[in-house]
Amino acid sequence: IARLSVPALTTWHQDFELFGAYAAQIILDQSNGKAVIDKDEPHFIGHNTEQLVIRESTRYRKNG
Repeated sequence: IARLSVPALTTWHQDFELFGAYAAQIILDQSNGKAVIDKDEPHFIGHNTEQLVIRESTRYRKNG
């Protein structure tokens, strides 16, 4: 599980590669201000979270 600060959520895709054939999740816990990229617990959703699921086929590239 990789953790990054909330401001980094807007640019996480520039710095992280996806986990091979796994779907990756970005889970923003609004109560503690942490974003979690989680490939091992795909059903983890907290009471105060927002979730974004990124499929392996989705590719992000660093701008510039």
